[in-house]
Amino acid sequence: MAHHRVVHFGGQLVHPGQSFVRGEDPDGNAIYLTFTTEAQSMTTLRRSSSPTEDGVQVSELRWNGDQLGAWVSTTRSINRELPMSELAEVTRRPLGMRAFMSYSDGGNESSFMWVRLPGALTGDTHSYDLVNESSGVEIGRYRYHGPLAPPGGTITYATFEYAFHNKSLFLDAMMSLYINRYLDAMGRII
Repeated sequence: MAHHRVVHFGGQLVHPGQSFVRGEDPDGNAIYLTFTTEAQSMTTLRRSSSPTEDGVQVSELRWNGDQLGAWVSTTRSINRELPMSELAEVTRRPLGMRAFMSYSDGGNESSFMWVRLPGALTGDTHSYDLVNESSGVEIGRYRYHGPLAPPGGTITYATFEYAFHNKSLFLDAMMSLYINRYLDAMGRII
């Protein structure tokens, strides 16, 4: 990955709860995302430019108990619910790899995959690589590093470095990563 941007993860590690992402969006602007789970049944992803700004809702993940439920995204040009499993597709893929469809920098819909790293820690502390499934090229790295407290800053526990410019892919990757972390923390394949 030559040129890259970075976002940092803080808050609670897995669903249910509240977690956040702060850093730079694909255009280099400050971005702050929050994943908020209410009543253990629906996770809302909101986007803003700072922690003090009211966020704009980007998507909903509607859980069915411990099962994956429906996914509604305002970043897509459809007005229907999608199965959440589209963000964590395991069919014909090795253990530790889950794919999702999104848009590449060229504007074409492509398949991308989160690959859990071998030898990663257990539970909610996995690290992952994000790759373009057809080419095998790595376009992002999510690394769990444990709690870090920068001087005067907020404690974070992981960093995502990425080398692409598509905003839809960025948001889809964040939603897919959220589900991957949740499933792996529960020891679930899907």
